[in-house]
Amino acid sequence: MGLSASTQESLRLDSFFLMARIALIEKSISVAKKNDAILKKKSKGCFGPDDNTFDGDEAEGWKPKSNPQI
Repeated sequence: MGLSASTQESLRLDSFFLMARIALIEKSISVAKKNDAILKKKSKGCFGPDDNTFDGDEAEGWKPKSNPQI
């Protein structure tokens, strides 16, 4: 007992769309991994382990002028 032509066509379409969804998910994962690697690379360059919030002047004891109006 075989499947009717319309059932076979429906199964082929279901299979096609399933494969298309899988390919789209795989592509999305690939793009997400690339974006994650780019963000990690950028953040590593900006915020190293010995990074601090002081620039050179503040580290040497420079203080801003006081505002007499306050």
